[in-house]
Amino acid sequence: MKQINRIRIKHEVNKCVGNKNCLLYAPDYFSFSKQKAQLQNNYKKANVEYRDITVNHSELKKLMKAAYSCPVNVISIYDLKNNRIIVDNSIHSESAIELFADNHSKDRMKFDKTGYFLVKIKKEMKQIEVGLCRKRNIVAVKIIGKTPEDIYKTIINNKLLSRFDHAAYLGKELQKAYIALQQDLNYVQDDELDM
Repeated sequence: MKQINRIRIKHEVNKCVGNKNCLLYAPDYFSFSKQKAQLQNNYKKANVEYRDITVNHSELKKLMKAAYSCPVNVISIYDLKNNRIIVDNSIHSESAIELFADNHSKDRMKFDKTGYFLVKIKKEMKQIEVGLCRKRNIVAVKIIGKTPEDIYKTIINNKLLSRFDHAAYLGKELQKAYIALQQDLNYVQDDELDM
C-alpha cells in the first residue's frame, strides 16, 4: 500500500470537550484521560499536542474522520512532505459574509408537523433515549442509541422531523445529553449542563 510521507497531527487539548469521537475513528492514535482526549505519543507546546508520523492511506483516512468528527474542531492534520494542510481546524472568513448571531430566545418556535421530541439519558446503560410525541407527552416512537450521530441519522432516515430549526434544536440537545453521559453529569432537556 502506498505510504503517505510524514504527517503532523495537531490536537488543541485545552479546547477538547471529551466527546470521544476521535477515539471512535482513530483509537490507535487517541486515548482518554482527565475528561479529555489525548493524542498518544505526542510532544507538547503549551496546551497543544503534536505527533509526527508516517501513515498509509487507510490510517490517514481514519485520522481524517477523527478530525472531521470533532464537534469543537480541535484536530488538524498536515502533510509535512508537501507542506500543505490536509484537515484544517481554523475557520477562514476572507471572502465570507459575516452574520452576527442575535439572541432569538424570545422568538416563538414553530412546531414541527411530525411532532416534538423528549430527550433523556440512561446513565446505567450509557444510552440516550429520544421519544417522538405526536400528542401531549405520549411517545409514539422511541429511539435509543449511544451517540448523537446514531440517533439523528435514525431520525432522518425514518423522516421523523421536517423543520431545520427542529433538527438544529435536536442536535444541540443530543450533544448535551452525550456530554452529560461522558462526564457523568445530570441532563435536563432545555437546561444548561452544570459543569
